[in-house]
Amino acid sequence: MKYTFLFLLIFAFSCTSSQKQETPQMTKNFNEMSLEEILNVPIIFSDKEYTLEKSTEIDIPIDSVSQNWSAYPIYHDADTAQYYVQGNEAINSIDFYDLEKKQLHKRVKFERTGNKIISSTRKIFIKNADSIYIFEGKYGRINLVNMKGDILQRYDIPKRYIHDISANMSSNFYTNGQETYFLVNIFSGLELNDINQASIGNKKMIGMFNMNEGEIKFIEPKASKFITNNKIPATALMFSTFFSKKNIVQQSDLIGIVSSSINKEQYKYSVLRRKGFDKEKLKEMKRESNGINYDSHFLILPNEKNNLFYSVILEGIEEKDLGGNPNSYDDKPITIVIADENFHHAGEITLPKDTHYRNIMMTRDGLLVSNANPKNPNNDESVLSFTLYKPKKIK
Repeated sequence: MKYTFLFLLIFAFSCTSSQKQETPQMTKNFNEMSLEEILNVPIIFSDKEYTLEKSTEIDIPIDSVSQNWSAYPIYHDADTAQYYVQGNEAINSIDFYDLEKKQLHKRVKFERTGNKIISSTRKIFIKNADSIYIFEGKYGRINLVNMKGDILQRYDIPKRYIHDISANMSSNFYTNGQETYFLVNIFSGLELNDINQASIGNKKMIGMFNMNEGEIKFIEPKASKFITNNKIPATALMFSTFFSKKNIVQQSDLIGIVSSSINKEQYKYSVLRRKGFDKEKLKEMKRESNGINYDSHFLILPNEKNNLFYSVILEGIEEKDLGGNPNSYDDKPITIVIADENFHHAGEITLPKDTHYRNIMMTRDGLLVSNANPKNPNNDESVLSFTLYKPKKIK
């Protein structure tokens, strides 16, 4: 069976010139380090300290054709209003929910057949009301649509690259002008046992699709040496990615390496993990594991207003509970590590058990966290339920 993974590299802002002494993040190129070497690199603590405090509870009624969670949620700031947006696969629509009025604002429907077909509304990027981009991975196509449901333009990705790029829960695609950025699936066409330095080599992790020219260019960063370690489970060979006009930021799922670039060419590296990260457990990991035993650095999010970053970490747990039943990712405790502008550890909190890890996003007002964990007995499927967290500076 072929394993096709979608990835992006590791990210980081290294130490600033204000550091009194050089640190491993300043003197080492993490891209060239082995897994064992990276595990021995310590996290750096910031001279700033923050926590996250609950601010507001938001409950939005939904209808019977909607779900109270999404694998690909979007936050859209329209200046005069803020929206939680999700693709509704049941009716092939994009649904906009007003976070302030706490109601459905707009439902944009698309056809499933004919010349105006949109096969899936799951993966979207919103620039404004007249520029909504839908990525159809099935066809290797980007559709430019508006709030009326009009298809304004279709951009076909060259067929030879369709399986080389992707957008997923941890790494959505991003469009700026005529350029669209994707995570590159550097493992496309490879079996798990074929992942090694020879097959991965210097593959680049970002795909930049020029919609005018119809061509893809692969850009830095390059694949890291540590991912060729033959002990890493398939589920842990992932990276979370954040794109913006200013930079590209990525974090490795397994070991928390962060890489960051302002010019999309030169990358700096750091380590960002929770305090309870168990590196000894990773030294004993096995490829055939489902990966649930290990921390998953699932998502990296920017808080531009406060010049902070949030790393969403799903803590490692046992494969089975005390009753012998298999645990799932919905059972994993969630820790948010707060980082300063250099990706130095500036605080952390553990979220309540009923948190839904797939629906955590940054908004203008704070960190929006879904309460729709399907294993929570109090989960109400008739509402979108969120808790808003705001940063509080301790020192």
